[in-house]
Amino acid sequence: MPEARLQSEFVRDQIGLMVNDVIASTRARIDALGIGDIEDVRAAGQMIAGFSDAMAEQERALKRFMYDRVYHHPRQLEAADLARQVIGALFSAYHDDPNLLPEDWRQRLPVAEPEKSRHIADFLAGMTDRFALSQHRQIFGFAPEGLSHV
Repeated sequence: MPEARLQSEFVRDQIGLMVNDVIASTRARIDALGIGDIEDVRAAGQMIAGFSDAMAEQERALKRFMYDRVYHHPRQLEAADLARQVIGALFSAYHDDPNLLPEDWRQRLPVAEPEKSRHIADFLAGMTDRFALSQHRQIFGFAPEGLSHV
């Protein structure tokens, strides 16, 4: 099986296990606490919906793994730094020359700060990675090395 498909299958299976655990654990807590209505929920004095103890420990282990091996991996940190550079450059370009914004965003662009900056930030937040890189290429004539494959 191709690695990309294997990863997708793994993620799908993991999500399924976690969702089923939350459902089963929550049902068990509802039964054990005799929850019948919203007042019973409010009076329970404890969390009702959530993972079982075993799944909660596995979820913490998975988070530690993901932070150690994925989120803080040098390649990921480098890509995040390059992405910050792209977004920073685009923000400055749009702020300095609002004519670079699409017509509908330009027409609604506030004049005063911080509203103007918030509006530009909202435009940037709606961009996909590909669109942000295409805009960077269009405005600056290049995409930063390391992100040009997106």
